[in-house]
Amino acid sequence: MPTLFHYFGLQFFFYSNDHEPIHIHVSNGQNSEIMKIKYVAINNRTLYLQAKTGEEAVCQLDDYPLLRNAKDEELQDFTLSHLGIHWAKLNEDLLFKPMFNVLQEK
Repeated sequence: MPTLFHYFGLQFFFYSNDHEPIHIHVSNGQNSEIMKIKYVAINNRTLYLQAKTGEEAVCQLDDYPLLRNAKDEELQDFTLSHLGIHWAKLNEDLLFKPMFNVLQEK
């Protein structure tokens, strides 16, 4: 992951094999922890995740504007990375770590 520059504690970087359109990522270092996901399912516009640690997270996909109007077939067409889930045709990414943190805060 080549870093372009740091600015006020933020890291600006890109992945050389990332999806189009060309873009950069910005991190403050707090959401960059790698999550090892054991199970992923999407059912009734709800994302279900289980980490290898046993932690579970549930996320309503209608809460995200780019996913709200997606067809069920489009929602099932995703890929996983060490940081999150990506829908290439919808141009949307969600990080795993915040989904698990929300559950811990409730």
